[in-house]
Amino acid sequence: MSSLQKQSAIIVDVRPEVQFKICSLPQTFNLPLKKIKKNPDLLSDLIKEQNASEVVFLCRKGNDSQTATVFWKDFTKGIVFFIFLNHFFSES
Repeated sequence: MSSLQKQSAIIVDVRPEVQFKICSLPQTFNLPLKKIKKNPDLLSDLIKEQNASEVVFLCRKGNDSQTATVFWKDFTKGIVFFIFLNHFFSES
């Protein structure tokens, strides 16, 4: 069992739907960044539906996933973690 499964995390691919349909990782959820920014409740609902305690944002180059992470941190007033190229650091 992967560490993501043990921690009940979900992976949210923030790329546009057309890109997600072309290529996506198994067990990921597509919720484009524009939709998250327009209606953050979509992500809140997904987290509740999946009973997730953590969210990992994913995109092609890392730019949109960084933006999603900062947006979600500001929206939830919480501490979030960035994951880049297997390096892990926090921003508070």
